[in-house]
Amino acid sequence: MSPSDPLALANFSAAHAARDRHFSTIPNYRTLPEFVAANRIRYGEYPALAFDGRQYANAALFVDASRLATVLRGIGVESGDRVVVNLPNCPEIWICYLACSMLGMVIVPTVPALTVDELAFVISDSQPTAVITLREKADHLKNASGDPGSIKAVLAAGPNEPELTSLIKEASPLEGAVTVAPDDLASIIYTSGTTGKPKGVMLSQRNLCRQACLGYGFYVGPGEDSRAATMLMPLPLCHIFGFTVALTSLLMGNLMVMMERFDPGRALALIKTHQVRIVCAVPTMLVRLLATEGAARACDSVTQWDCGGSALAVELLDRVERELGGLVTEGWGMSETSSAIAQNVTGVPRKRGSVGLALPGIELAVRSLEGRPCRAGEPGELLVRGETVMRGYWNRPEATVHAFTVDGFLRTGDIGYVDSDGYCFIVGRKDDLIIRGGVNVSPRELEEAILEHPAVSEVAVVGMPDPEFGQIAAAFIVARSDATLDPEEILVFCRKRLARHKVPGRVVIVDQLPRNSTGKVVKGELRRLYAT
Repeated sequence: MSPSDPLALANFSAAHAARDRHFSTIPNYRTLPEFVAANRIRYGEYPALAFDGRQYANAALFVDASRLATVLRGIGVESGDRVVVNLPNCPEIWICYLACSMLGMVIVPTVPALTVDELAFVISDSQPTAVITLREKADHLKNASGDPGSIKAVLAAGPNEPELTSLIKEASPLEGAVTVAPDDLASIIYTSGTTGKPKGVMLSQRNLCRQACLGYGFYVGPGEDSRAATMLMPLPLCHIFGFTVALTSLLMGNLMVMMERFDPGRALALIKTHQVRIVCAVPTMLVRLLATEGAARACDSVTQWDCGGSALAVELLDRVERELGGLVTEGWGMSETSSAIAQNVTGVPRKRGSVGLALPGIELAVRSLEGRPCRAGEPGELLVRGETVMRGYWNRPEATVHAFTVDGFLRTGDIGYVDSDGYCFIVGRKDDLIIRGGVNVSPRELEEAILEHPAVSEVAVVGMPDPEFGQIAAAFIVARSDATLDPEEILVFCRKRLARHKVPGRVVIVDQLPRNSTGKVVKGELRRLYAT
């Protein structure tokens, strides 16, 4: 528990009541068009987006989105059709999402770093009516030979790209409203595909809207002014975390300071310039901010660091609060649940190492790998049921059936436990669990222990094949910039803190860890690179 937490000594048994009070005043919208309408009615015109030195009013963004909706309707895109959006963070990506929302189109966000072949897979799988992407990929798709399939138009967009901007300027605002139902499909989010081809997660209007309404409660308590909570957005909007936070910003009526890509020096400058109060980040970003000179001085205005996307080490949480100030509110979620499942929030006591309580309306269960209900504090697979849980996987009926239990719980694939007070703790991924000589070893436990070493900046622990034990733990470590490390030093450190069977069988010092577009460590890549 951090000393900065005002409720550090609170009664944990009353935490659920505190959580419910905190979320008692959140909005309750069920469709994305309702979000847009509510923003206009509640807040009027205000600076809604800052990007690359320029501010954009909400009214101007809505006008451009309305005109883009007219463009899309004119080329034959209808309500329920898929639109692939393959762009980096920029005003255009947000305008595309808003335009699709106005027409009831299904948003298919994709990572801009995808190769042409990877993007072709998503297009083939989702069968979109339109694709909006960067110039190079747009030209490739336009000039590709063969049957275009369902695609009626490919539009080039992005920073300093005139094609989409010109079309928007020449179009008239959208006429006529589209009726959208809460259970209509709103988005297909493609998973990272670390275990094979990506799967499209089908999220309904209700799924996304409930998550964004809950997100309002992450940042705004009863009686607080949501408009004053300026927010830094370094997260990619193509990822579920960034997507839902951006939707929540609509509900808050605040200024969202968007970054095209994360750079720690630039982030600190933006925090200082805009007096940012809330920073949404993944743990890697926090590590890099801490390593940047002048971070503490620049972050005087920050009151909350909302962190998710991958496991947050307790040592890192402590360092952020101690050196940068503010409160770190860690959460846990996944694309299949529209983002957060459990979340620490201000005003509700925290427990060290916990991702908090399940969000209101979300039901958590813990079961052994054989399906037996687990006792309080007993690790097992975490299962979830509630309004934010996906409809299923696009065109993957067998995968959808496998993803759910017979009583309707989603299998998250995460190993964790819920204690007697209802707090959720994540142990690791089911696929990452190391079985050494028949004994289970949690990679996260080892990572937490190793991060206590003062010279360690980052660490990832994976299971590697071993002829004697079946598997051993291998620790891949990045040293802090001002330190040097050798593997034996780490082993001596671990032997003092861990049981013998948990001590890594292999330690590798690396310059950096392989990560995907959202900053999550790709452990499969470590296994592949260091298999011998």
